[in-house]
Formats: sequence, C-alpha cells, structure tokens
Amino acid sequence: MTTTDKWMMFTAMTDGWIASSDEVWAFARDMVSAHFIDTAEGLLDYFEKPWHWEREHAWWVANDRPDSWAVWDLGIDSGFEVNE
Repeated sequence: MTTTDKWMMFTAMTDGWIASSDEVWAFARDMVSAHFIDTAEGLLDYFEKPWHWEREHAWWVANDRPDSWAVWDLGIDSGFEVNE
C-alpha cells in the first residue's frame, strides 16, 4: 500500500477538517508562513499526525485563518484558547 493509498484511506475514515485536503494544506501553509512550523521535522510531524493539531486548528478558524506571526504569537500566549 502506497503512502497516497494510506492517506486516502485515512481521510475516507475521518470526519471534520482533516478529511479536506484543501483545509489541511491551507492550515499547513499558514503555520509555515507564520513561522509556527519552521523545521522540516515539524512539517513532517504535522502531515503524519494532523489530528494532533485540533486545538490550534480551532483557534486558527476562530481567528479568521491568520498567516501572520504577530497573530499566531497571540495564540501562543493564550494557549490557543478559542473564544467563539
């Protein structure tokens, strides 16, 4: 089974934002743009286990999907609490 096959199987079994490859990629792009993920190891960890990022993703959505370090810094300071 290829990695792509495993990913497709995983996403088929998953509900929520992880099931959308567009959402997974957009979140990754914004975290990299904001230097929240700034190493190859961090990026690989994200793509291997995106479900570990639920809290950060909820914060990102609640804050209009920012890609600025200044905004992400506020998230870090708040512990990524979501105030909806």
